[in-house]
Amino acid sequence: MTIQTLPRPDSQAPAVAAHGAAVAALQSSTVGVLGLGPLGLQLARTLASLGAHRLVLDDAASVAHDDVGIGGYRVGDVGRPRPVSAAGVLAGSLLTSTAVSPGVLDGHDPGTLAAAVIVTHERIDPACTWRLVAQGVPHLLVTWGNGWLEVGPGVVPGRTACLRCVDLHRVDDHVPPARGRHVGNGAEDPVLAVTGAGLAAARTLELLVPAPSTRGLARTTRLTLPDLTPTVEYWPVHPACGCA
Repeated sequence: MTIQTLPRPDSQAPAVAAHGAAVAALQSSTVGVLGLGPLGLQLARTLASLGAHRLVLDDAASVAHDDVGIGGYRVGDVGRPRPVSAAGVLAGSLLTSTAVSPGVLDGHDPGTLAAAVIVTHERIDPACTWRLVAQGVPHLLVTWGNGWLEVGPGVVPGRTACLRCVDLHRVDDHVPPARGRHVGNGAEDPVLAVTGAGLAAARTLELLVPAPSTRGLARTTRLTLPDLTPTVEYWPVHPACGCA
């Protein structure tokens, strides 16, 4: 039998203090969530449960039958705009004072957004991320596909690698970039949705109170079914990008 030695409680004090500072920042911040499938909705619920001051919900799609689930969208929501239904789900289940409203992140006053999270199927629309970079809005990228999920990088404009940096590094390594607007639909795996929402919430808190070193922000964590063993990659700013 293997006996694991747990860390001394005082050794975790700095991490606990940092988490507390990030939660306090969330409770005075407005955060946008773009992409309101089951994962995005669960992420919004997690941020609200932590006491987010305000959530702006954005998605051009309508609720599909595959989106319906326990604690999430209901059958009666099918066909309705996701932001409207998501706001209703959160308003009906919140025990906090979080303000929730549908909105369009691109048309939102960038000065009011402390951070944004983009949740999308397989590929990310680079036009959206470039607008957030131009507005100086810190943002987190979350992509998912059939049996996999990738959280990151977290982008602090002018300080960390952006999506184009990641694409350029992947081109250097002869890996096709994950860019472009995905056309089509896919059903999110509930295990990945719940796991990814928790991980994305933790990474969102990192964006609100970034550490002195930004290396940890600019990382991607990839989870794959069935064992969810994480694969982590770190992405420096690419010299050919110009985002910095």
